[in-house]
Amino acid sequence: MIEKIYKTPNSVIECHSKKKFVTLPECKRYIHKMNLKGISERMIGVCFYESILFIVDTIRTGRYEMMQYWEFIVFICRITHEFYQKTPYVNEPFHLKLDQMLPLWLAPVYQTRQWSFDTEFNYDIKMRKKRERQARRDAGIESDGAGDEDDYDSQDLSSEDRERLAAEEAAA
Repeated sequence: MIEKIYKTPNSVIECHSKKKFVTLPECKRYIHKMNLKGISERMIGVCFYESILFIVDTIRTGRYEMMQYWEFIVFICRITHEFYQKTPYVNEPFHLKLDQMLPLWLAPVYQTRQWSFDTEFNYDIKMRKKRERQARRDAGIESDGAGDEDDYDSQDLSSEDRERLAAEEAAA
């Protein structure tokens, strides 16, 4: 599936039978086509160069400007990691972050993912439980705690999460 990202005809990433690599400008165009907010041009470049394997002779080859497909997979992972750095999902398992971003990665080449972990982020589960519990309190229905296997404690939330939740509740 990842191969389709850089081998789709008329894609953002130009490919033909003799070109088996991706360049930095193509990666930048692809990220912009994905419309990711919060990832700068500089960070795209950093992720690009960190994804390329060690090259012994950069003077003679020019290989440092060519990313192979296995390095492109590392690039996808690095960009995904950077995308979630300043979000409430920063502590979520990486495979879930990648699973949630896969549709964004595939959209510019008009592909859909073939499988999914079909799992929510822990943060989303906590926030949903908090909203449900608050809705029950607002309706005058207090849970007695019996049978509530996922006992939610507001102390689990950071101060940022509490502020975000308060803002969401105020907006609703």
